[in-house]
Amino acid sequence: MRALSAFVALAFLAGCGLDLARPTERDVQARVTDAADRLGATEAGQRVLSAIDAHGGLAAWYGGGPLRFRYAYTRLDSLGDPAGPPIDTRQLVDPWASRAVHTLASDSTVSFGWTGTEAARHPEVPASVFDVPEGAAVLGAM
Repeated sequence: MRALSAFVALAFLAGCGLDLARPTERDVQARVTDAADRLGATEAGQRVLSAIDAHGGLAAWYGGGPLRFRYAYTRLDSLGDPAGPPIDTRQLVDPWASRAVHTLASDSTVSFGWTGTEAARHPEVPASVFDVPEGAAVLGAM
């Protein structure tokens, strides 16, 4: 069963176009140089770059490869009461391409995410389970 689940998850990731290979050091350095030039052009950008550098720098972020997270949460309404069923997902994020995929922990055939250009669901997930606004997968929010 685990092998089948892993295959389905990989098939979905392939369908979303997630290339999980790490970029080359040369590609990382080119992107870091470009970002540093853009951020260094303004005082606000210099502050942002300083904060990024204090947390490991862009080279570590871009070159570190994919990140994996697990989310187990319940959305709350404005009064703090549950606003839907609990959701437990595993998330795979590719910082290099700004792509992310959530897979339900209870059903690895249900995935949703951000392909880098658009939101994707597999299979079509009913809105009663959860809503997926564009970009939510990258932010780790619903």
